[in-house]
Amino acid sequence: MKATWFLLVWVPLTATAAPGDEDDDGVGDAVDNCPTVANPAQTDGNGDGYGDDCVSTAASICPSADLGYGVIVEENVTIGCLTVIGDRTQLGDPLAGPAAPTVIGSRTRIGEDGFVGDDVEIGDRVRIGDDADIGIGTDIGDRVRIGDRALLAMAQIGASVTAGDDIDLHDAPVVGAFSILGDRVTLIGPLEIEARVRIDDDAGVGEGSFVESFARIGKRASLPIGTQVGAFSHVGDDFTGTSTVSIGSFVHIGKRVDFFDVQVGDFVVIGRDTSIRRGIEIGHHSLVGHDVTIDGLDIDYPPFTFIPPGSTLP
Repeated sequence: MKATWFLLVWVPLTATAAPGDEDDDGVGDAVDNCPTVANPAQTDGNGDGYGDDCVSTAASICPSADLGYGVIVEENVTIGCLTVIGDRTQLGDPLAGPAAPTVIGSRTRIGEDGFVGDDVEIGDRVRIGDDADIGIGTDIGDRVRIGDRALLAMAQIGASVTAGDDIDLHDAPVVGAFSILGDRVTLIGPLEIEARVRIDDDAGVGEGSFVESFARIGKRASLPIGTQVGAFSHVGDDFTGTSTVSIGSFVHIGKRVDFFDVQVGDFVVIGRDTSIRRGIEIGHHSLVGHDVTIDGLDIDYPPFTFIPPGSTLP
């Protein structure tokens, strides 16, 4: 009969993180009340189900609000009822304190991996996509829709505005109610967009500009600092403006137009592929055809001027 041998190996036990323990505090993610910030004591002073190291006991959160995985809420934050905050979003600035409150309305939804800074007010029924950065001093009205990867700082957004992905609004732009901003729109510096303006994809508006109600700015259009656009005017795709640009009301500008130091009166039509440069003023009710080149110096065209297509003028 053969003998049977058994080898016993003694292995000393060492402390290890619980399985699925992102913050390595010894509490597994499935039961951790603060899964992205180490809090082995799992302190929950107000019994709201969120660890105090993640969700401040001084924050005001409606019981029906839904906070996602790993959400951070600082003491200066108020969250309305039936609001949903996506995973890993941070609300409030830990250095701000109660003097700069952040208020998020009811039935609002903020996507994952976002940041909402201090002194921010977000209205009711707002939808903000993933990876948004809503910076200091931003005010967003009710029923606003903003896409993914938005960057806002000191922006004032009116009610019922719709904005696409990758927008960049910083340094105190104002966007009026019911306006539409396409993807990758950039509004830089103090400027005002009145109500019901449409700005298409990849367009940019410079500091100090003023765009009146019902105007439309085409795709990839670039409006320089201090541009004035009147009500019901349409600036076409790929417009390029340099220096001083002033456009009256009910103006239609075609695609691929280039302005350098130009003033245009009301009820003017300017055709596509036209270049107007160096101190030109075009009076009311004028018509400028396609493929026109005007390169003069401080020339005024009176009202009701007609410039034929293909013209080249000094």
